[in-house]
Amino acid sequence: MLIDNLFASALNILTFYTISFPTRYPMWLNYASNQVYLLLYNLMAALFVLYVCALTKLRRLQRSILAIVGVVVSLEAILLFTSERTHLIIYYDEALVYRHGSMQPILYVLALGLVAAGETIFVLHRKNFNAYQMTAITGYIAIIFGCVIFQIIFPRLVIGNLGCALVLFFLYNAFENPANYTYKDTRCFNRRAFNETIENYSSNRQPFTIYVIGIQDLDYLRHYIGEQGADLLTGRIAERLEACFHRIAYHLADDIYALVCADAGSDQDVLKEIDRCFREPFHMDWSETRIRISTRVIPGGYVAADIAHLEESISYLMDNPDDGTDAVKSIQAAIAKKERHDQLVHILNRATARDEFEVFYQPIREVTTGKYATAEALIRLRDDTLGYISPEEFIPVAEEQGKIIVIGEIVFRRVCEFMQQTDLDALGVRYIEINLSPLQCAQPDLAETLLKALSDHGIAPERINLEITETVKMDADTERIMHENMELLKEAGITFSIDDFGSGFAATDYLFKLPVSIVKIDKSILWNAMKNEGARIVMLSTIRMVKELGKRVVVEGIETEEMASLLTENGCDYMQGYLFSKPVPQGEYVTFLERNQ
Repeated sequence: MLIDNLFASALNILTFYTISFPTRYPMWLNYASNQVYLLLYNLMAALFVLYVCALTKLRRLQRSILAIVGVVVSLEAILLFTSERTHLIIYYDEALVYRHGSMQPILYVLALGLVAAGETIFVLHRKNFNAYQMTAITGYIAIIFGCVIFQIIFPRLVIGNLGCALVLFFLYNAFENPANYTYKDTRCFNRRAFNETIENYSSNRQPFTIYVIGIQDLDYLRHYIGEQGADLLTGRIAERLEACFHRIAYHLADDIYALVCADAGSDQDVLKEIDRCFREPFHMDWSETRIRISTRVIPGGYVAADIAHLEESISYLMDNPDDGTDAVKSIQAAIAKKERHDQLVHILNRATARDEFEVFYQPIREVTTGKYATAEALIRLRDDTLGYISPEEFIPVAEEQGKIIVIGEIVFRRVCEFMQQTDLDALGVRYIEINLSPLQCAQPDLAETLLKALSDHGIAPERINLEITETVKMDADTERIMHENMELLKEAGITFSIDDFGSGFAATDYLFKLPVSIVKIDKSILWNAMKNEGARIVMLSTIRMVKELGKRVVVEGIETEEMASLLTENGCDYMQGYLFSKPVPQGEYVTFLERNQ
């Protein structure tokens, strides 16, 4: 665009001269200079559209847009270069006075149409650009339109090229300024330049190799030479890399650099060059200190294993420099894990927005009566592609994303609706157990929210038991709020149990600090007890201790008659596990009760 505007401006001057003195020069030169000038001037609009496409990276549309631009420019060229005969765009009359033809305005229409198309494409992708860049592009449109209108009103005052020159200056500064692609005050390329380089190599299917260079112990050096010294040092490293490797060196982060080689040769040659580059110590200006840098270099064959996930690959390899030949598999595993995590985040966001969770119920058997007097409500999440997703997988993601509170409220409301619609009392069920996460416990309005949900559905508080998980360590404030909530709910009639006792952070003092009436012993305790005599002694002692404190005992994970007999003989109050039933949807749970009570 800059080159086009330069030649158009030069021809503009020549054209004014030939128009002013048409008899001094051959007529073909008069026409040619004006026709080429007008074509170059209009070409600015075509180049602008292509430039916007390059900025917005519309590769899928590039061919179509290029074809449209080609047709428009070809049409303009035909109209211009046939004007000597057709007089449609420009011509000299019999008195050799320069005239505009009847179709001359079509040049403005075609050019402005292309400019408007470019602006539309840019606006549709405006989220990828900052305010200054938006202003530069919008200013381009405004000035070009303004110049066209000005020239229509004052045809002898041609300011189009001046307007283009001014706008191109701002475009260059906004998008192409070399300072945007270099790191601080050095000439070493930055992360933006690195990403664009990789993207260009990939889109052109050109082979390349990346060598990632990590500076070891930079945090230790930062303590030794201070933040200012560390900034100076990283800048010096960038300068030396640029001096040694010139335009293939990139500074990606404080302690991570990279080389991008189109034709690297052998790894050993490059590694020797890197070693030679860091052989001399770095001298710090403000003292006599000379610092030797220790580096770790990862050959880029591993990093380039998956260009689409380059960031993850580099991060993984810098954290795990000793993976050796297993690096590619490790990268792929890390990428797959991240993709799965991102997929779960998307599914959770959709499920919470649309209330797509399901609640299953696992029957719990009362030992003394043999009846299924209660059940645990368990949340389930099903995706059309992934199928049912384990709570052990999506609950940690929900906690990380801050969705667990909403999910907890959904489960509580679903249970209330189920109990409102089904006469569980007639089926022998006295209460339903619902899990309560530590984050829910820390909500000051928890008691009010839960009691309102019970009241809205006409459910007596005595029909609910809340299971407090102990798998997360709680701070003093969280524990205080939890105590306050539990006391309020207990006064209303809700009972509490400690879930997964023995597998988390809670100590035995939870048994008498919290107002719980039931203790659930984790399945891992039972399974170990069936294989190890010492573990069996611990489990049976725990049951006796809980019973002596006046609390009831539930044991999870019962899968065999041997387990059930052992627990029955040792005073267990309730048993839960696949021996009796796996978690089932509410319809199947009702059917189970009708058949087994």
